[in-house]
Amino acid sequence: MCTAWESTKSPDHVKHPRLLHKACALVLLQGHESIPLVHAWGRSQFHEYLAMELLGVGLDKIRSAITLRNAVALSLQLIDALEFVHSHGIVHCDIKPGNLMLGAAERNPGRVRLIDFGLCRLYRDPVTLKHLPDKGTPRTIGTPAYASVNEHLHHWPPVETTWSLYHTAFS
Repeated sequence: MCTAWESTKSPDHVKHPRLLHKACALVLLQGHESIPLVHAWGRSQFHEYLAMELLGVGLDKIRSAITLRNAVALSLQLIDALEFVHSHGIVHCDIKPGNLMLGAAERNPGRVRLIDFGLCRLYRDPVTLKHLPDKGTPRTIGTPAYASVNEHLHHWPPVETTWSLYHTAFS
């Protein structure tokens, strides 16, 4: 089993460590082939770490080499992954080629993986499953070039992932 490590400096006074946020989202979403496997999360005195499945190349690195047929196949995989993420009441908030990677040789090598859940948010109440009210945001969340119109208008929660998918697929 190959493992990728992500580590970040985390002082003791931080209430909600960023890697813990990512790890919680990934653990909640385990079981779908487009979600990387999580092996461990931990925290030491100064650092937190996340150990997960080792992945292949990012789509941002091979964009020019992707054929139309492969682009369609990858887009369908991404739609399937986003449908799964949304079924758990989560919005990723940063869909872009840099957050899409191909699996390594050990587990579905041609399957796209959705990574970096550091900005993800709930858009439904976990108990009632009703949409959360629009609270607004002070700034755009995620990468502006791939953000939806609602995100640019500072609406929250940003449930328009179709816009981000469109820009990712056709950029």
